[in-house]
Amino acid sequence: MFTVIRGVVIVALAAAVVTAVSGPVVAAPVKKGETTVSSPLLELGPLLGIEGTATGPARKVGNDFVMPVVGNPENGTLMHVGGILLTKSNGQTLSFENTHMDLETLEVTAVVNSGERVVIYHGEKVNSQTVFLRFSPEGAAIVRPFINFFGIPEDGGPFGWATTTAEIPEE
Repeated sequence: MFTVIRGVVIVALAAAVVTAVSGPVVAAPVKKGETTVSSPLLELGPLLGIEGTATGPARKVGNDFVMPVVGNPENGTLMHVGGILLTKSNGQTLSFENTHMDLETLEVTAVVNSGERVVIYHGEKVNSQTVFLRFSPEGAAIVRPFINFFGIPEDGGPFGWATTTAEIPEE
């Protein structure tokens, strides 16, 4: 009896090991640094009844949002995981996730409300690690009705800064 039970246990353990070793391999994103997003507009959110929280592996530090950089910036794109979720007191939400910055054009895109990728900002280089962000017409058109406060943000209006610790290739 014990021999049969021991045999079953050994076979079960062997099957578990084979499954664990030969099972599907899922690659997790490799963090290549992080980007901190700072915005006076996000700081004003609570005064407008809007709360900002971080999604995914992004995190909120004070009023800033810090997003991990994944992928290889040498490919010309600074890719981030996680994002920002804005929530109004009435429960309405607006999310911007998995942002990508084209390192040549400094256009920043994000997946909006788990839907399409949209150009949200146009960047202006401040230095090798920091970009000043202005709303693109598409980005402003998405955010404006959500904020619903005197036409803010306007097309080309200021959003804030993105500063990264990722190694950015020289031009």
